[in-house]
Amino acid sequence: MSDQLHDRRIIETCLLLLNEKERDLLISYNIELPTSPKPFWSYTYFTDHLDHLDAGIQNWCGPEASAGKKTLIKIALLAMFIRTSKKLKKLCFNETNFNLVPLINKLGGNTVIEDLQFCSNFLNKNEIQALAAAISENKTLTSLKLRDAARGDELNVLAKSLATALGKGKITYLDLTDNKSIPVGGLCNGIKTNFILRDIVLDKIGINLDGVKALADALKVCKYLKHLSIRENDISDEGGKELADALCVNTTLTVLDLSQNRIAVEGGRAFANALCKNTTLISLYLDFNKVAGSLTDALYVNKTLLELNIESIGMTRDDVRKLADALSSNSTLKSLDLSVNQLDFKAGDALGEALLTNTGLVFLRLNLNKLQSDGIKKIAKALYTNTTLTYLNISCNEIGPAGGSNLVNALRENTTLTTLTFSKGNKMGLEVENELRKMFPYQFR
Repeated sequence: MSDQLHDRRIIETCLLLLNEKERDLLISYNIELPTSPKPFWSYTYFTDHLDHLDAGIQNWCGPEASAGKKTLIKIALLAMFIRTSKKLKKLCFNETNFNLVPLINKLGGNTVIEDLQFCSNFLNKNEIQALAAAISENKTLTSLKLRDAARGDELNVLAKSLATALGKGKITYLDLTDNKSIPVGGLCNGIKTNFILRDIVLDKIGINLDGVKALADALKVCKYLKHLSIRENDISDEGGKELADALCVNTTLTVLDLSQNRIAVEGGRAFANALCKNTTLISLYLDFNKVAGSLTDALYVNKTLLELNIESIGMTRDDVRKLADALSSNSTLKSLDLSVNQLDFKAGDALGEALLTNTGLVFLRLNLNKLQSDGIKKIAKALYTNTTLTYLNISCNEIGPAGGSNLVNALRENTTLTTLTFSKGNKMGLEVENELRKMFPYQFR
């Protein structure tokens, strides 16, 4: 039934399944309901998502229906689905303009829903408190996404309520993206003692230095958190150093995403020092931070990092040469993103030399650079003998026919590479590109 909810006939059937309280809500506003007999079977029992509900309500009501009428019908149907469905794992409230308290109150005793999302809702104090109570009581809800969910004074209420509720509920994944200026200090106190929460997303929340310090302090003692994302927060070098110091002692975090945070070389050096000490982090995202040249030494020492994203960090030829030297002896790193770094033919030479001896890299992104034909020659040469690389992206590198021919010849011998993305931003010529497409017909990003 889930995939047919856009059909007005399905909506009509669902309206027949409303209980007395749900029907009375609509009747009190003079909304005419279908009068057919109630279905013998509760079709909503197996509903597992409500992605098409809004479209179905629109189709049932007709184009002239008021927004208020459609909203009331949605409230009644949501209440019915929460009450009757035994397969509804995910529930989303996006850009709602009605009081959510009655629906949120139903979630406390719900034993089915696992993923709850609020996006651009601007929850008020009563709704936030109801949500906190529901989280505390619910025993199946594990994922909570509150994206751009509150504004102004309600942000303080949200932070305090979550700090308490998370300690009582079963939430393992928390996303607070776009809740600008939410005070994270109180939330971090809850993180310190929480033994269930595994993933936190704090992207684009405008976290200040005090907030970063509180988060770093929590990481130093937290023993359960695995994934942390704080993208696009402009934490700069000062904030970067606080988090890097926390990594020196943290023993549980495996994924850290610090993309687009205005971290520069000084902050990068702090992370290099942390990587020399930390033995649990396996994925680090520092893309769009100007940290070029600061991380290389850590790759000689670190034996646990598997994925490094340093897209658009402003690398020089010397930075690439030093990185290539480190890769020659590092057999741990599996995934490396060097896209958007102005890499030229000298960088291609250095990376080609590294791939001759590297026995770890599986995934390499070099797209949106300036390798050209000269820069791809040594990389192609390395592919004759390299037996570990399975994914290579060289799109948008202005590679001409000569470089393309070098690749074709190498890849006829290579038996390991399974994905080559090359089709955009190169000038290899139709003949060469056709040869490559025969080998790699599917072009992925």
